[in-house]
Amino acid sequence: MLTDLAVYFVDLPVDLHMLSTCQWPLLESLTLCSGRLDDAQASMLFWADWPLLRNLRLNGNCLTNLEGVDHNRWQQLESVCLIDNPVSNTGLRRLVSAQWPKLTSWNLSIIAFPAGRTAFTWHQLIEANWPMLSTLDLALNRIKANMMKNIVEAQVSSIRTLNLGHNLLDSIAIGHLVKGPWMQLSDLHLNYALCGSIADCLVLLSTGAWPQLELLWLGGNGVDVTALPALANSKWPSLHYLNLIDNPLSSDDFRLMGGDATCDEPRDMCRNVWPKLQLLEY
Repeated sequence: MLTDLAVYFVDLPVDLHMLSTCQWPLLESLTLCSGRLDDAQASMLFWADWPLLRNLRLNGNCLTNLEGVDHNRWQQLESVCLIDNPVSNTGLRRLVSAQWPKLTSWNLSIIAFPAGRTAFTWHQLIEANWPMLSTLDLALNRIKANMMKNIVEAQVSSIRTLNLGHNLLDSIAIGHLVKGPWMQLSDLHLNYALCGSIADCLVLLSTGAWPQLELLWLGGNGVDVTALPALANSKWPSLHYLNLIDNPLSSDDFRLMGGDATCDEPRDMCRNVWPKLQLLEY
């Protein structure tokens, strides 16, 4: 019995009505990527009776309002990926109103914003009811301070992986970020995301109470020798990987972290701050 269907570079028209009526009671994964799938066509899929569907990937299509996505047909759904679709605020509202109690991964990165439309405000996330959501990927969404405030207010406390890379996060936005309810956060992506005073951003970031944080990505943010010491006050006892690639840093700069001045390895210079640090990339 079919359990996995993947079609890339879809050249529509395709008879999606016929597809949606297919009797695949064991279908668990559906991928329809890089085509011209629009709302009218996708709405047929959202009515399909595939009770075991767990993974839905509709990347690189033309989905805007997502009519029908909130019909709640797929109660086993765990992962939704809509990368590179021109999703509207109406579409976002329908997404967050969907009742998917087992959803663990939600990826809306690289949204292709239509000309003349502003970025999401993300206030709709407050309405989301996904108690098991552990991965939230919002990279490349032009997220700023007011939007970050709305995301934090969603109170999705189960998040373990949060990707905010390639956004526009100044110190005000970071101030909102560290107030998030993510005590289980273990993987935080902020590559190419910081703007304004990088030192101020890092000072605030270091106040984040994330005892389970293991992976931190800060590549491409202009972190230099004047900003780096701001991280020395962080309390992340579980951190074992720090990415500072594409920043103007040298190995000697890490001596400012207050570690053993006789060490030659930058990772060891940071061990007094993060005793479990295993890999430092810069």
